Amino acid sequence: MSLYQQDHTSYLACAENPDMCPSVAIGQWQQFITSIQYDSPRRQIEAVNSWFNVLPYKIDKWVYGKSDHWASISEFFEHSGDCEDFAIMKYLTLRQMGFPKESLWIATAYDVYSGTDHAFLMVDLKGETFVLDNRSEVTQASEHSRRYQPHFLFNEKNIWTFETPVMARSARENQNDIVPGNQ
Repeated sequence: MSLYQQDHTSYLACAENPDMCPSVAIGQWQQFITSIQYDSPRRQIEAVNSWFNVLPYKIDKWVYGKSDHWASISEFFEHSGDCEDFAIMKYLTLRQMGFPKESLWIATAYDVYSGTDHAFLMVDLKGETFVLDNRSEVTQASEHSRRYQPHFLFNEKNIWTFETPVMARSARENQNDIVPGNQ
């Protein structure tokens, strides 16, 4: 059984019975989901982005001692995470709320403002695209189009690749000049 499947079973039990929560933070997450379950889908998207964006950004090297680690749900709520961890948690939250997997994509892109690679969640809602980004409260995709040049998008079913600029690490002579997350 994968870490996700173990966590998934645990947080669903927590949603049904708060006494079953493996941690206070996961209980708060489930309470948050319950609190917005009857809001409009657009309001849910904005609320999910805002709720996660108050959590601290932490690079994998600081938390796990390695350059890349995709946190499980429990790890994220214990330590927080970096950009792909935020994107994954927002994805899982919207999936739990009933958003179809075909309307959600985790995107990786080159951030032309910071010169770093970055990940965030994209959501299609009736033909309008929203961006849930730990670097911004703004969710309208048009506000992000000049900042990001996409590498690839993926969800549970598909992966899409784009003709992209060079990844940040290969574009810099001195890799120490790259600030992860550029927070």
